[in-house]
Amino acid sequence: MIFTSSTFSKNTIFHFYDSRGLDVAASSKEELRDLYLKRNDWILKYDRKRIDSMFMEED
Repeated sequence: MIFTSSTFSKNTIFHFYDSRGLDVAASSKEELRDLYLKRNDWILKYDRKRIDSMFMEED
């Protein structure tokens, strides 16, 4: 099964790459902060250190 869907919302892009998940991109970290806080458990172990470090820099 192949998914090639992207959804745009405000300044955020949700790119569904396959049945396992999606990539999220935004024009700024602040656009993603709420999603990061609410859905933190969805972050893959592979990406966790890098993504956590992006949001911990300012705290």
